Amino acid sequence: MSYEELRELDERISMVQRLSKEIISKQLQTRVHATSADSTEGKTTEICTVRQDGYENQDKIATLGCKHEHHEDCITQWLVQKNVFPICKRQALMMEESKGEEVNEYDYISELGERIGMVQRGVSKEIISRELKTRVHTTSANSMEKNTEICTICLDGYGNKDKIATLDCKHEYHEDCITQWLVRNNVCPICKRQGLTMEESKKEEEVYE
Repeated sequence: MSYEELRELDERISMVQRLSKEIISKQLQTRVHATSADSTEGKTTEICTVRQDGYENQDKIATLGCKHEHHEDCITQWLVQKNVFPICKRQALMMEESKGEEVNEYDYISELGERIGMVQRGVSKEIISRELKTRVHTTSANSMEKNTEICTICLDGYGNKDKIATLDCKHEYHEDCITQWLVRNNVCPICKRQGLTMEESKKEEEVYE
């Protein structure tokens, strides 16, 4: 099965149980974000991984069942398209009639796909080490805090001398975080594109071109 077909299958799986804005509004837990009075920039180092922007004072923040947080408007628009959390891929909200069911339909279909070899699988640490582009993050000498950019897997900022890895899609993460992720699933946590393109696949693409 081609990568495009795998992407299509992933989309079909992730769009199971599409939600209406009415259902989302009923089930989503929200709060109003408050920043400290002495904050000069008005934003926290925490960011919404949908918008890739920090939370400002009085922003409406929504919390999902997996405890990850986002701007309410961002995650509402996301859930209308697919009822799956952007990073951990857990089912975000459950329909009223299925709350009592133990079987998560997304997990069931994903497991079924794994068994028949249709879902994109992870890659070995050897391949990751060979293909992953890395760099050492440096902060300015007078910087007392971590960079406002964060790794959307561990939700922590990049400290001085941290090893940062870049996927083919140009999204960056802590090297150890994305390595553990790619071992399980060779897909970018944010954009869902293939994380690493194997050398064999690259050669095949060149031949077809």
